[in-house]
Amino acid sequence: FRPPALSTRNQSTPQTLVFDLGSQRGRRTPFEQMRILVRGPRRAFTLQGIDLISIPDHLTLPALDGPPAVVSIGPQARAAQGLPPSLPAECRFTVESAGEHLAFAAGIPPRLRPTGGAPEVVVELFDAGGEKLHGFQPFHLNLAGEGPQWREGDIALDPWIGRSLRAVFTYRCDAPYPGLAAVGDLRLWRRGEKAPLVLLISTDTLRADHLRTMDLGVEIDTPALDALASQGLLFTRAWSSTNVTSPSHVAMLTGIPPRDTRLVSNQDRLADEARTLGEVYHDAGWRTLFVASVRHLGPRGTDISQGFDRVFTPTAQPWRGEVAVHALESWLDDAQGLPVFAFLHLFDPHHPYEDHGDLTHGSGEKDRYEGEVRYADRQVGRVLEHLKGLGLDRNTVVVIGSDHGEAFGEHNSRWHASSLYPEQLRVPLLIRVPGWPGQKIEAPVENVDLFGTLQSLL
Repeated sequence: FRPPALSTRNQSTPQTLVFDLGSQRGRRTPFEQMRILVRGPRRAFTLQGIDLISIPDHLTLPALDGPPAVVSIGPQARAAQGLPPSLPAECRFTVESAGEHLAFAAGIPPRLRPTGGAPEVVVELFDAGGEKLHGFQPFHLNLAGEGPQWREGDIALDPWIGRSLRAVFTYRCDAPYPGLAAVGDLRLWRRGEKAPLVLLISTDTLRADHLRTMDLGVEIDTPALDALASQGLLFTRAWSSTNVTSPSHVAMLTGIPPRDTRLVSNQDRLADEARTLGEVYHDAGWRTLFVASVRHLGPRGTDISQGFDRVFTPTAQPWRGEVAVHALESWLDDAQGLPVFAFLHLFDPHHPYEDHGDLTHGSGEKDRYEGEVRYADRQVGRVLEHLKGLGLDRNTVVVIGSDHGEAFGEHNSRWHASSLYPEQLRVPLLIRVPGWPGQKIEAPVENVDLFGTLQSLL
């Protein structure tokens, strides 16, 4: 058995490092030794103690009597609570108008999956007096199947307009070890005719001079970004808050510079007290969707996804842009008719640069980077075409920026996180708002101010 590697920065204060021995679940083989391998600079290292802790299953998920918290099942995470087989959960609501639905999501984390059986969540509806609703058959959501995943449930409420109801959620499984389910993403919803959409796209590691429309001397075909720039605001002097991915994204999504969050590396974690754009829009009643192409931006890392209803991030290696775009498109299809705030992170064109075939015009490092830029532009174009196909393009605010740039030997710097020259800090920034004329804006701006701008648009 090999536990996962644990990374820590050098510091003088003690740290507690916790890892899950999930693969040892159910084993009866004793062990007598634990080996700890420490790699890094040759500095003093002190191990102060080891504790083996057995956590009851019901404590591994957020309790029903507390607030929801992020629960990851496979690459997706939702705000959810634990649902043991012996303890039903309930909610109360009033059906106010036609077209309302009660929706929820449920799943079983891998370490809590039952050994056999037919796991399911059953929803029953009662009136305010506790009587079962006439004509309503219990709703069964099957949680069995290959691989861990969230499953969606949706109940139409038209027969009970004007009535106060009580929904009871019960987890059932006839296995000897039934495990636990997670249930969340609970909402009452009704489609609107012209629901707004705000889409924030971050293309990682994109230099400002690699957009043709910027007229900064680099001739690369970026048709999607150039077309968008002609329709909206193009900020020709936009600057990132820093040259590191996580701190820069935290600045974008919280409006607080790294100096004040003290979040300065990809290993740091955003404080729970921080307020993200996802939380701002969620609290205003919008559906909030988060798709990132790298693990360290999601719940298993910095967690700039806190407050979003749905989160989709890799569990290991970064995704190519088409994987992230496909996930976002499927969610946008589900959310038609609802106000949506969506964040999409494209890892392209980050080092190491891939060869994208016809998009890569040469074999050098700079050629591959330019091919990655063309690839990222193609993914942006794909998203915009999808919105057009859904009829959403005329009612959508689109914001496209980047977390930092890239250096190719200028000022003796390579890649990023190594200097504060414009190659690493000057980034593209495009904003298209329905009804606003297209124009270039020469005044300097910072991506940390996107938070306030998008909050004002809300």
